[in-house]
Amino acid sequence: MAGAIAAVIALASIPMFSFCFVYAIHTTGLGLVWCFLIVGGLFLVVAAVAGLLAYRFFKRISPPDRTINSSKATVDVLKNAKPRPAPTSKQM
Repeated sequence: MAGAIAAVIALASIPMFSFCFVYAIHTTGLGLVWCFLIVGGLFLVVAAVAGLLAYRFFKRISPPDRTINSSKATVDVLKNAKPRPAPTSKQM
């Protein structure tokens, strides 16, 4: 529970630190629009790197062969199963 709270707080701090970084760049004399574009570009670079790392990680994962085989076996059994009539009130 404490980890989830910490994650929410950390997620909420991202915009605050982003604005802090923008205005820190702005103190160098660069225009505010350019500062926002620089920070936005940095976020895009971070997102691209994270996406490539995730792609490489998930590329190494093999498909769940046991689950696929089990599902195919279940389908084969259900294809040959005979439907049972629903019980009537007299049978209960």
